[in-house]
Amino acid sequence: QATALLEEALTLFRGAGNHWGSTITLNYLGLVAADRGDVRRASTHLAESLDLFEEVSAADCLADGLAAVAVLAATCRQPARAARLFGATRALQDALGYPFPLPERATYERTERAVQNQLGEPGYAATYAVGRILPPDHAIAEATEWLRAPAPVGQTKPVQMRSSARDTGLTPRELEVVRLIVAGCRDQEIADTLFLSRR
Repeated sequence: QATALLEEALTLFRGAGNHWGSTITLNYLGLVAADRGDVRRASTHLAESLDLFEEVSAADCLADGLAAVAVLAATCRQPARAARLFGATRALQDALGYPFPLPERATYERTERAVQNQLGEPGYAATYAVGRILPPDHAIAEATEWLRAPAPVGQTKPVQMRSSARDTGLTPRELEVVRLIVAGCRDQEIADTLFLSRR
C-alpha cells in the first residue's frame, strides 16, 4: 500500500515538475523496497534520487539520500560500506544542524545499531570515522557508483573485520590505521580519530 501511494505521489510530483518532491518520494520508495528485500528496485529509486540532488540543491535531502543508501548497503550485508555512509551522513547533519524526521529516523537508527553489532564497536568506530571526514561529493560518488554497479547485492557474505585483519597479517588496530590512510587522512588526523599519539 505504501508503494502504491508513493508511486502515485511520484507521478504527481513529476507532472508538476517538482524535483524536490520527486527526490524525497524516490528516497521513500527506495527505503520501502529495501525493507521488502527488493534490492534492484531500491537501487534504481535511490540512484535516481541522488541524480536529482544537483537540481534540488538541498543538503538535507542529500543527508537522507546517503542514509537510505547506507540502509540498503546493510540490507546487502555490506556493513563497512553502511558504516562509512552513516559517518558521512552524520558529518553532513552536524554541519546543517539537521535532525532526521520520523519515521525514517527510526529506520536509520535501527539499521545503524545492527551494523554496529556486525562490525563490533572498534571496527564500527574506525569505519564510521572515515565516513565523517569523507567530503560530501566523494560520499555521493561512492554511493552512486555502488548503486549503479551490475549487482550491488553481489557481496552477500557479511564483512568481518577481524577475519580481514587476520588474512592480511595485521592487527585490528593496524587495519584501522590502513583504512584511514587509504581514505587520505594525514598522520595527525589518524591519531586524533583513533585517540593515539601522532608517533
